[in-house]
Amino acid sequence: MNDWQQIERDAAEWLTRRDGEDWNGEDAAALERWLDDPANRISFLRLESVWHRLDRAAALRSPDDATARERRGLSKRWLPLAMAASLAGAIGLYALQDARTPQAPTAYATAIGEIRNVRLADGSSVDLGTATRVRVDVTDEKRVLWLDDGEAFFSVAHDASRPFVVHAGKQQVTVLGTRFSLRREPKELRVSVLEGRVRLGPDGGRDNAVELGAGGVAIATDTSTLVGYRPIASIEDNLGWRKSTLVFDQSPLEEVVAEFNRYNRRKLVIVDSSVKDMHIGGRFAANDVEQFARLLEDGFSLKIEYRDDEIRIGRPPM
Repeated sequence: MNDWQQIERDAAEWLTRRDGEDWNGEDAAALERWLDDPANRISFLRLESVWHRLDRAAALRSPDDATARERRGLSKRWLPLAMAASLAGAIGLYALQDARTPQAPTAYATAIGEIRNVRLADGSSVDLGTATRVRVDVTDEKRVLWLDDGEAFFSVAHDASRPFVVHAGKQQVTVLGTRFSLRREPKELRVSVLEGRVRLGPDGGRDNAVELGAGGVAIATDTSTLVGYRPIASIEDNLGWRKSTLVFDQSPLEEVVAEFNRYNRRKLVIVDSSVKDMHIGGRFAANDVEQFARLLEDGFSLKIEYRDDEIRIGRPPM
């Protein structure tokens, strides 16, 4: 069962519970929380629409028996058919209306430290980094994705008739065919282009957009966009996470620690600020934070204190 099928079944369960006699305020509040996710809401509304149409059709066939209780029973009996209609795009006289109802994007997500490759229907692929969530809506007419959290690398199949559009917060990236990465952080979006060209600009429009070619990098905030170029080899190093590898070129320890913490539940903590600017270079296994701590201890004579959920880094006593 894929993610979208599971959402459909969850929506059906919510509809059944809501139509039951035991429905209460706590249930209603829980449903609203579940509906906060756009994919959940679209699935729920579409299934509800099909369900009600089938229910009304049954009531018209037996108008004298359509009491509230009997209508509730009809709804429950129609649920499997409503699910089938919703999943298949509807059947019979409902096919045209359901075809006009937009399908909810398919959601993909990774846990902390997990790397996942997703193949898309158009031949493109997306590598999801640690703690990443994307939604995908690829059809014969369009190719639209949303990067809700985290980092992803896109290998886009060329198709001039269907631009490949990625929404990330208030920013939008549009391409025809290329290979590039996006990293979404709380206040900025980082873009790196390995091959081809991309257009980066405010979501929903072309004003103030910039184009980046191979080697192009950009950091975009709500109010500004910083653009530059780096050697392709440097960009490839930064994409080492696709093979669970972190590469640093004389980076401050503070930045290195922050990057390791994205991939590990056991966190590194700098307890002595005098070491945070120490420069670190090399290649490291992203998921082996303990090995990195041992290298700091052996190679830099730092004091390492291991705790259940964190590893503390400081200077040894004089």
